[in-house]
Amino acid sequence: MMSPLETLPNEVFIIIFSHLSWLEMLTSLWSLNNRINNLICSIVSMNDSKRKSGLIMKDLGLSYNECHSRLLPLLDHSSLLPFCSSIRHMCFDGRNSIDCDSICEWMFFQKNDKKILRFPNLKSLTITQCYLSESLTQSLSVLVQDQLDELTLACDIDMFNDLDYEIPRLQSKYGKLKKLFKYFLRELFSSRSRLTYLRLDIGRCQDVYLIDQCIKLFSPSSQNPVSNKFLPYSTTLCRLYIHIRYTYILEHIIKHVPSLEQLTIKFNRTLHIAPPSISFIEKSSKSNESWFNKVPKLRYFSLKTIILNDLEFTYLKWLLNNLNHVEKLKLHLGSDIIKQADQDIWESPIDANFVQRHCLPDIINKIIYFDFFISCHIRLQPIDVENVVNSFKCHPLFVSRQWANIKCFYNPIVSCLHLFSTYVNPTLRFYNGLVTHSYLFHWPNIQYIAIDLHPSLYVFLQQLDEIFSCVSPIKVYTENYRSCEELDFQSSLAEPFKTLDHLKKNALSTVRYAEFGIPSCNLGSNESAYIGKHLVPFLSIYMPNLHSLHLWRPDDFPWTTIRPDIPNTCFRMNSIRRWIRCLTTPESIVQHVSIFEQDLCQLVEQLKHFVFLHIRGDINHQKVEAYQAMVQNRFPNSRSFVNTSKFSLWL
Repeated sequence: MMSPLETLPNEVFIIIFSHLSWLEMLTSLWSLNNRINNLICSIVSMNDSKRKSGLIMKDLGLSYNECHSRLLPLLDHSSLLPFCSSIRHMCFDGRNSIDCDSICEWMFFQKNDKKILRFPNLKSLTITQCYLSESLTQSLSVLVQDQLDELTLACDIDMFNDLDYEIPRLQSKYGKLKKLFKYFLRELFSSRSRLTYLRLDIGRCQDVYLIDQCIKLFSPSSQNPVSNKFLPYSTTLCRLYIHIRYTYILEHIIKHVPSLEQLTIKFNRTLHIAPPSISFIEKSSKSNESWFNKVPKLRYFSLKTIILNDLEFTYLKWLLNNLNHVEKLKLHLGSDIIKQADQDIWESPIDANFVQRHCLPDIINKIIYFDFFISCHIRLQPIDVENVVNSFKCHPLFVSRQWANIKCFYNPIVSCLHLFSTYVNPTLRFYNGLVTHSYLFHWPNIQYIAIDLHPSLYVFLQQLDEIFSCVSPIKVYTENYRSCEELDFQSSLAEPFKTLDHLKKNALSTVRYAEFGIPSCNLGSNESAYIGKHLVPFLSIYMPNLHSLHLWRPDDFPWTTIRPDIPNTCFRMNSIRRWIRCLTTPESIVQHVSIFEQDLCQLVEQLKHFVFLHIRGDINHQKVEAYQAMVQNRFPNSRSFVNTSKFSLWL
């Protein structure tokens, strides 16, 4: 007999299932009957085409045991073949798990000593905050050749730090990975890749893009098998979003993407121009060179960067003149808070003439749409804002192109001018209020807050709901506050936590993700060094359902100190220096391993739903293997990662 549930039409099931993740559908509903199976496949395919679903491996609360003991065997079952075939998009996020280390296990299975892709119709792959391994780099190489149309890849900053190791023992470990990574980058911009869309974030990478290595990397004479069998340029890539550190990488890449139609560039803070390029820029800026022959199909160009000085403005102008054949131009420019030398251009009036002279190419016949956002620190009276706006309304170029509808805001607190076209949404989602400056005109839209610890923090917290109604995560920096005496600093900690103590115990019970910055266990006052011991008791009371915890440490990973009390005398600093010198002894390393093990065990025992811990710190390389061995012994059914600046544990 048919149950009442089965009488519901497919449209109702689709609405219900659309509120469930693929994990919930797979573990709860799969194999009930063929109709449910087909609907699940339809939902996954439907959402996947809109990039809302697919196989998303970033859910909070997904444990390592559940992932590898339950889900992977389930995917290998023959009944899941229709589900696997419906997957066209996969997303792996290393911020809430270390699944980036096991991506190969998810995507491939072994059959007759051969790797077979589990998802035959996979076309799009997103990997963020990942630490590339040799096996993952090799797998990505295969996928961009034979499978993927779209790839988003954002590497973990620690990966680049490790690639720069000068210690011989570690050089051998990362030498092969560095070589594979370079070849993979070259492969992305060769005919070996079938990608049509690439989003690549390597903005923190320094070593790979040294000038001589970069030239070798893209030179046809490079000792690379790719250059012998394939064309040294991509014939399919038409959309490229890239976050880079140096300008010359753009100059080399542009030679290898002749089919490019959309190009978005974000520089790591500023236009980092290497010294050998300066004379080249100065000479090239006087020429009429164009990149039309290199990227003739390019119609959209977007650039986001900080401009420090006049030389970088010169480079910007040269770049815009090279790309004057685009139809849509979008710029997001900012100045540095700290005044730099050679800033005559930033000192000139910021108005229509400024934008035409420095933010547009000399020839603009092809440009139809021009969007810009300029944020600069200058001295202006509030009345000047009206004059800035009016300068566009009476400028022949902006009037004739219908680009005169400009908005301008001036923040008198920090003397910061924000100038933007109305086509650009200037609403920022990040508030760095007590660290840098305030954006008064869009406070209600802020979703993320990072602030310094300050005696007035409790006042800020009291007004949080009223001023920042949309905010979700808040990060408080304890290490940046130095304006008070030590005793005043400690007392300033009291008010925020008194405010917190008045909360009901269940006020934060729904929190699943949290970040904390904990002071050093080795430096500072005795009170500061012992703050970390209160972490787990606090979490167990106020956040009992926490799944993921990120800690920011100025030094070692353990948050409970083993430092003895140091009297507050005139010899206090000498005592601290002696303590610091003994931290690398074998006895000290054994003690730190023991206290770190106690911290981890207490965290896991007190928080029953906890699955992921991530710590950013700074340790001596001698402790890496000791911490790794301890974690593997204490938590054998887990996945861990340890290096000198990062610790991760996925339970």
